[in-house]
Amino acid sequence: DILTNDDFRQERLAQLELLDERRLTALDHLQIYQNASSVLMISDFMSVPL
Repeated sequence: DILTNDDFRQERLAQLELLDERRLTALDHLQIYQNASSVLMISDFMSVPL
């Protein structure tokens, strides 16, 4: 049962879209993490007694 070129292209596109979605999700998480860590650093800095 050989896939036609069109079937193959559709399948490939679906895979690529999934990869792209995962990459974007990972980027979102990274940004959230970076924001959280910079907020933590600021609060640590603020709590240092003068």
